Amino acid sequence: MYMWQKLILSFLIICISLFIFPLHVNAVTLTISNVPSLITPSDEFTINIVISGAASGTNYLKIDLYKSGTTNYFGETFTGSEWYSGPDGTKYLPITIQSGIDWNGSVRGKIGNPTIIQFDGVGQYKVRVRRYTGSGNYNSQEANNGAIDIQIVTPTENPTPTITDSNEPDPTETTIPEPTPTMTQTNITTTPSPIPILTPTPQSYSGIYISEVMVNPETNDHEWIELYNDNDSVVYLTDWFIDDIPDGGSSPKKFSLVINPKNYGVVEITSSIFNNDEDSIRLLDFDGKEKDNLQYESAEKGKTLGRKSLSAKDICIQEPTKGSSNKKCAITIATETKEPTSKPSPTPTKIIISSPPHLTLTLTPSSFLGLFSQPENNLLEKSPNNNNILGVTINKTDRNNQLYRVTSSSLSLASLLYSLLAISSIVLKVKKNI
Repeated sequence: MYMWQKLILSFLIICISLFIFPLHVNAVTLTISNVPSLITPSDEFTINIVISGAASGTNYLKIDLYKSGTTNYFGETFTGSEWYSGPDGTKYLPITIQSGIDWNGSVRGKIGNPTIIQFDGVGQYKVRVRRYTGSGNYNSQEANNGAIDIQIVTPTENPTPTITDSNEPDPTETTIPEPTPTMTQTNITTTPSPIPILTPTPQSYSGIYISEVMVNPETNDHEWIELYNDNDSVVYLTDWFIDDIPDGGSSPKKFSLVINPKNYGVVEITSSIFNNDEDSIRLLDFDGKEKDNLQYESAEKGKTLGRKSLSAKDICIQEPTKGSSNKKCAITIATETKEPTSKPSPTPTKIIISSPPHLTLTLTPSSFLGLFSQPENNLLEKSPNNNNILGVTINKTDRNNQLYRVTSSSLSLASLLYSLLAISSIVLKVKKNI
């Protein structure tokens, strides 16, 4: 019993020691440096990274750009083979870390194609780096601790220097005596100059097209419009508008967006403006001038309306491809207005009535008896397809033959009746003679 008491006491002492003197766990630190002070929306940049205290294994690095006080992260990271900005953490730049050894390296990034919610124009932003582990998780506090300010500005064109020839003689060289140096103590106070925040002037562009539209989103999702920049340079769509039908419907929605050349940009619409059945989609510049439009008559829930070609306005129902090229169409919808085609006027057909041919009726006993042995409905037989009486129906292919058949049938019936009268007359005369 005494032994058990000693074991219990030892266990309690160990627990209390761990509680009072907890084991020290080394925190991972991620430090970034060499961040450029100014970048433009089309610039690529490289930053240096030092990671200390991380466990051995493969990690993945992702660059985040965001406005201070928000969680609207954007930006693309070069993985070594492509630019990526998706949700899978294990698809970013892979690095190998050895325990107890600091990792030093660099990672490339760029702004990419942010939405208006993520990037609302040039100004002051922050840049940070996420470190994903092999399980695809990362520590947000670790990333925030290493964040650094970065300024996004509008690119400016550098003037080309002008070289002018001068025939003026070189100035005469003169010797200026050096003054005698004197020791003067001067206190210099350095005041940092504020970095100006440049706001782009609204411009109108051509070559901006509506590429894909979500007009009937799933429950709790928002409408959005994908635009394509077909120009060879970056465009700054400042204070542009999305609208439905002109002079009616919902109020135009103002947005600002930066789109790289030959690339896509997405405008998120938080309050719905489009009908689920029939409506128009219009893109207006800052001055309210229409730059592009599409029309549709129906939409499926959760599907988008994708443009088939930039040269036409035919759209189709497809699976969403937000921020990338459209998929194969499921249902094609022609939105171009087509002129009604006139129906050709029927050409009148001339019917030539010719004189019926002369018929000679010759009766034999067998043919006479055969007339009465024929079924009654053989004389006026109905067609099983159209309920017309054979012998008097008109075939549209040859009207002369039709008229001939009708006349021939009538003459045949008249000849039969005449023959019957003649036979009856002969029989009566024979009886009288008897």
